[in-house]
Amino acid sequence: MARLGASNAPLRRLGWSDSQVLEHGKAIQLSRHLVALKAGVVLVTSDADHHPDHKAAFTLASLATCRLGLPLIRYAVWSRADRAVRVAGRYRAVKRWAIAAHRSQVGGYIADDPAGFRLSSTAMANLVGGREQFR
Repeated sequence: MARLGASNAPLRRLGWSDSQVLEHGKAIQLSRHLVALKAGVVLVTSDADHHPDHKAAFTLASLATCRLGLPLIRYAVWSRADRAVRVAGRYRAVKRWAIAAHRSQVGGYIADDPAGFRLSSTAMANLVGGREQFR
């Protein structure tokens, strides 16, 4: 977070496993965490992303923020990896580092699913060279 310019942002790891984001009671748990953190806004992966956990995270965040009356901002990851648009030069290195930090998305970290959710070098170039889009 410090490298991304948010060194003072409070973080809380929820410890939820892949494919278990939408289990019963998680929206209530997330709501409690948001209240404890005194969240003013929630950013979440887009429901247009292809990854099932990204869709699930959006659904969960939608339920929690609706319950609390918090603004929700979604950002695309996978659903825009095939589009090349421009990012300001000063942010490219930080963005490249942030993407590379997700080892499961950029390399052979997950050996049991070689065709799984992995960013190609073309997708990486497009994401780093792209403009952030929020809705």
